[in-house]
Order: sequence, then structure tokens, then C-alpha cells
Amino acid sequence: MEVVKSNSDAGATEKKVEKSSQAAVDQVKDASIIAVEKVKIAETTSIEANSPEVAIDKIKEATVASKHVEKAATKAVHLMKEIAIEELEKKERTIEEFEKKDAAIILEKKSNISKSNFLANMSHDIRTPMNAILGMVELLFETPLSHDQKKYVKILKKSSLNLLHLINDILDVSKIEAGKLTIEHAQFNLKTLVQEVVDIFSISAKEKKLMLTFELEANTPEWLLGDVFRIKQILNNLVSNSIKFTHSGSILIRIGRNSEHSKKGNLVFAVTDTGIGVTQEQQNKLFNTYAQADSSTTKLYGGSGLGLSISKKLAELMGGEIWMESEEGIGTTVSFTLQCEEVEVPILIDKDLPGINTQSKSKNQNLKFNILLVDDSEVNRILIKEYLKNTKNIITEAENGKIAVDKVKEEEFDIILMDMQMPVMDGYSATKEIREWEKQTHHKHIPIIAITAYAMKEEQEKSLEVGCDQHLSKPILKESLLSVLENIDKRSIQNLYSTLPSKVKILA
Repeated sequence: MEVVKSNSDAGATEKKVEKSSQAAVDQVKDASIIAVEKVKIAETTSIEANSPEVAIDKIKEATVASKHVEKAATKAVHLMKEIAIEELEKKERTIEEFEKKDAAIILEKKSNISKSNFLANMSHDIRTPMNAILGMVELLFETPLSHDQKKYVKILKKSSLNLLHLINDILDVSKIEAGKLTIEHAQFNLKTLVQEVVDIFSISAKEKKLMLTFELEANTPEWLLGDVFRIKQILNNLVSNSIKFTHSGSILIRIGRNSEHSKKGNLVFAVTDTGIGVTQEQQNKLFNTYAQADSSTTKLYGGSGLGLSISKKLAELMGGEIWMESEEGIGTTVSFTLQCEEVEVPILIDKDLPGINTQSKSKNQNLKFNILLVDDSEVNRILIKEYLKNTKNIITEAENGKIAVDKVKEEEFDIILMDMQMPVMDGYSATKEIREWEKQTHHKHIPIIAITAYAMKEEQEKSLEVGCDQHLSKPILKESLLSVLENIDKRSIQNLYSTLPSKVKILA
């Protein structure tokens, strides 16, 4: 639109200059005609009157008129030049401004892409050691420990999870700024979703002696289509803040239909606490990226200042908005709206499938797979072997993709755990080669689980495109790995579920 406007302005300028030029020419012509007529009158008068004095006077009048014409013509031409120069300079300035704007936009896009790539790489480099730290903390907690040792390990795990949360926030900011954050649409039960959020924070709330509850207003839809992960992320941010800034009292999560026509979305969520509250001036800054209510907040309560900013962007991406009402010393209510499609008839799913909000019964002792573990990091291989040491699984190790491909051709494996970033041959190339070998030899399909420290959605999609069956992002917790192994045979059912229309019913 800016380029079109620039061309339009240039055309208007040319027409204006042309019009001014024509006006000056017309003025000169008119003056010339008047001068000629004056000369003719003088000549005629001289002949008729046969009087030189009269003729001289008339000629003088004509000469004066001619000079006036000359001055008028000069003035007109000068005016025309000034207008032309002014309009030309204006046109050049306009084009230059638009060129600068275009260059700035291109530079900003390149900067965002570079920043996104940098943050993604930094996230990868941080997640790799975090995988070992969190994994070893989990394993350490399973060993015999004294009371003090257990306390220290709990603190270590909590600090590690806080660091991981910060890494995830940074990664989300990079996705948002690069325009790469997408919203998924899957069926979910609203009550179950909120209950899961309450369950996550119930221990933290009890430690501070806070009452954490939720309410669903009457006529609130039970089944919806939306991005479960991102809705939980907003609620997690808000509830986490409420617990952090509330020293006594309660925290209430309330959900209902959005009755305020001034607010976007069909659902409204509100998290109300009896915490310290914030002033109006502080509220105005809280939803800005990297901002906190007060610089001392970081020292006193911790946090990056990214949570509310990310929540704001997520709410907007899901067709809603977010706002805050607070009174210092009394408490705070943060509300957000979303646009979620209602599902008339829910699909009933096998309750043993992962991610369907049921506690799966552990079958760890019965797991018995011949597993090929492919990772160039010895620490990561040790960690996964420790995770699985109490199972009946048989584990074969490979340090890179090339060794993994050779082993697959020599031995039979039930599952391959494939790191995607490795020297010699990475996991993407190894997976493609294994899938090609399966086609050529008519070998059975071997489930390949991608394991990577890159958490960007594009990386997950890339691993699935080359032939991986599932994707696990580091740091990998023991529970997550065992859950994948327990449900590896149900992958085809999960894929069927994801492609079903919302009104189809499957009996469990």
C-alpha cells in the first residue's frame, strides 16, 4: 500500500507542475497579445492623427505594457521553477522515506530471524546439560537419602525446573517475535484441563497455606476445540504469579461464557487472588515484554518478566485478550478471553492412551523391548540406561547415525531412540536411510523416537517428516520416556483419533 501511495503522490506532483507550467505559458501569451494590440493601437493612432507626439505616447504605453508582460512572464516562469523544484524535492523525500521504511522492515525481519535462530541454538545448548542435571536429580531422589539430603535434592530439582521454565519462556518469545508460534486445535474437556492446572499447583498452594479452587459457571460448555497446551500455559502463568505474590488467603479460577460484547472471544477465564496487588502505574507495564512491576520484584520474588507478556500474545493468537484489575494490598484479578469452538458430542477415547487426562497404571516392570539407543553424548546414554535399568529392556548403544544404520541392518530392534544432532551422520539422515532400507528389504516398520534439545515446532515437524514416529524434547524426564514406551503400540490408534471429525463417537 505504501508503494502505491508513493506512485500516486508522484503522479499528482507531475500534474501539479504541468498545470503551473501551462498557467505561466498562458499568462505570457495573454500579455503578448495585449502588447501587440497596444502597438497596433499606437500605429493606428499615429496614422489617423498624423501626430508624432500622440504616436510616441502610444508607443511608450505599448513599451511599458510589454515590459510588464516580460516581468509577468519572468515571474511566472520563476514561480513555475520554484513549484517544480519544491515538488520534485518532496517527491524525492517521499520515495527516500518509503525506501528507508522498506529497508527498516526488511532489516527488522532479518534481525528477528537471526534472533530467533540464536535463541533456538542457545535453548538447545542449555537444554542438553539440563537434560543430564534433571535426569540425575530424579535418579538421585530414588536412592536412599537422609532427611537433609532429600531436602537439598528437592531444592535442586525445583531450581532446575525454574531454569527450564525460563528457557521455555525465552524460546516462546523468540517464536512470537519471529512469527513462528502457531496455535493447534484439538478436542479437550474444559473441567479436566482446569483440574490439571489446580493439581499442578496444589502442593505449592498448601505449602503457603493458600486455598486454591476453581468454578465453572452455569451453561459453560464442557467440550471444546482449542490449543490445550497454550491455554494451560496462560493459566499456569497466572496461577503461578498468584501463588508467588499471595502470602495468605485464597486463589480462585473462574470460567464462564463471555457476556461482555466489548471483549473478544466466547469464553472468559479469571484468576483472582488475595495477594499484594499492584498500582495502576505498575499494571500499565506488566504486559510489556521484559517488564516487571518493580525492579525490586526480581530480587524479592524472582521471575523473568516474560510470563504476562507471553500470556497476552497467546490470548490474542487464540482470538481473545487479557486485562488486569488490582488494588494494592487487597488482591488482583487477571482475566482473559479466548475463542474456542464448542463440540456438541465428545469422542470417547481409550482411557489408557497418553494425554487423555487419566493416570496410567505403570507397566514399567513388564516393558521388554530390544532398544537401539543412538546418542553421541555418553552422559545422555548413561541417563537413559539408568531410567530403564529396572525394566526388562535390552539396550544397544550407538554413538552416531552411521553406526546406528549399520546395527539396524545387522540386528533386530523393537524401538530406536534417536538423537537428531550428532557428528558423522545426524538423526535425520539416519532415519531417512533406515526407512529407505525398510522399503527395499520389506522389513517391518521400526518405531523411531526422535530425541532432541531443539524444542521449536519446526524441528518436531522435521523429525516426523523424515520418518520418526514420535518426538521427545530434552530435558527428558523418566516418566515421559516410560510413558512413550508403554504406549508405543497404541500409536496407530492415536493417529486415528487425531483425524476423526468432532462428532464421531468411539466407545472405549
